This record gives sequence, C-alpha cells and structure tokens, in this order.
Amino acid sequence: MRNSTPEPSATSVKGFIKDLSEYQHRNPSEPGQAQKPIVNASACNDFPDLKALDKTFGETANSLRDQLRTELAQLQKTHPHHPYWSNQTLYGPVDYGRMETAYTRAIAWLLNGGPNKIWGNEFIEAFVSELVPSQQGDVAIATSETIAEKGDGSGNRIDIYARGTFVDGTTWQFAIEAKIDAVIGHKQLQKYSRFLHKKQREQNFLILLHPSGADLTTETDKFAGNVAFKRMTFSALAQVMGTAYMKLWSAATDSRCELAYARLLIAGLLGDIEQLRLPIDCENPPLALMSR
Repeated sequence: MRNSTPEPSATSVKGFIKDLSEYQHRNPSEPGQAQKPIVNASACNDFPDLKALDKTFGETANSLRDQLRTELAQLQKTHPHHPYWSNQTLYGPVDYGRMETAYTRAIAWLLNGGPNKIWGNEFIEAFVSELVPSQQGDVAIATSETIAEKGDGSGNRIDIYARGTFVDGTTWQFAIEAKIDAVIGHKQLQKYSRFLHKKQREQNFLILLHPSGADLTTETDKFAGNVAFKRMTFSALAQVMGTAYMKLWSAATDSRCELAYARLLIAGLLGDIEQLRLPIDCENPPLALMSR
C-alpha cells in the first residue's frame, strides 16, 4: 500500500522541488516499468498524476509557475541568444541525444578550460561554485584539468574527473557520475568516493548527474572520508552553464561563432536529456527549470 501524498511545505523553489521528489517516491512507476521523469517533454502541467499534484500543491505551484514565467521573460528580453531559445541541440540531429558517453565527453571538454580556449575558466568556475560552501564566496581558479573517462584503478572509468587549485592555494577535485537512462550504481559511487579519498585534496566532491525526477536513493553514509556528495540534474547543469555562456557572449565580439558548440551542448542538456521542448516557452515553462 502506498503512503499518502505529503502535505505541501514548499515556500521556495527548492522546497517545491523537494516536495515534488517526495511525491514521486511515494507514487512510483509500476513494477517493471522504467522510472519516468517528473517533468517530461515541455509543459508545466506534465506530471504523472496532474489532478493529485494540483490538489496537493495548489497555490504554491501556481505562484512558482508565475515566478518562473517572469524570470524567463526577463531573461529572454535581455539575453535572446541564451541556449534556452535554441531551436537545435548538439546531438539531436544524429540521434545521439540519449548517449551518455557522447554528452559526458562533451561536458568534460567544456569544463576543461584554460588560456587556449576563448572561455578560459568561465565554465569550470561556474560549475565548481555550485559545489563549494556558499560562505567561500567567489570561486577563482588558478589551474585546472578535466578528464573524460578517468580510470579509478579498479577497472571502472569515472565519467568526468577534474582537479585544480584555487588562487588562494586551496586544492580541489571532483568526480561526476552521469546517468541518463541507466540505473544508479551505489557500489560504483562508493568506489569513486574511495578513489577521491585516496587522491585526497583539500576539497573533494562526488556528483551524481541525472535527469529530473530520477530515483535518487543513495547510501551517502558509506562514502569515504571527507568526500562531499551532491546530486545535480542536467537541467540545473544547463542553468549553471547557461549563465556562464551569457557572460561570455556579452563579452565576446569577433569570437561568438566559437561559442556555437557550447550553446548547442547546453541546449542538448534540456532538449535531448531532460526531453524538454525547445525553444523554451516562457508562458508555459517546464518546472524542471526550477530544480537548481
């Protein structure tokens, strides 16, 4: 027998998404069926049981939808070239949009900054700033290296591994395990946490990257040492990378064409992986954009 649907407690976007996650865990897919995202395709009303959801979240959902509409309308006005309004994705035309290795390699390439790329450290700094404690302030990276499919010494390959140093001398590293349609492997995450613990830097992060609404049950208490664990949706990653992209676009003059690849990649996180309809409709926005 299923548990009753939780009473809404959300007073913010994060609280609302927490309630949505709880709603899905208490109302899962039928046995034997693949886990379905909470937000599928494009509409704000696209949920597994719309009537139950509306009854549960009521005015909170409507208020946050209005807030999202306002924010998106302003963003579209000031930044019409944002990836949200791309008509195309990176791998959509060749039907590679659900291929984990294709996207993780592309994400690693984007995060691997430095002086030889027009975006320098903009993308890697934007990503790392989502990991470090908020009281640390602005993140400025002195050196960094990002590697796709890094071997962990036990026969497994970490989807994305990065390490570097902040300008204040603090060392850091992170490992990303990306899941699109595959089941989350708890033992795999534990192995990666031990790998990070063995390499031991001053700040260590393990990130599970997944579509909105995925089953997020993980045994975080078994992660090794001082490895901080974080869940991140592909939608949230698109928001982080989209913000960095617009900073670069605004500053660029003759090199904007070189950012086209990054724009299509970020759009693909939403269109290919999150399966949202592009360009984003400001009047009927997907609630996946609230998941950051």
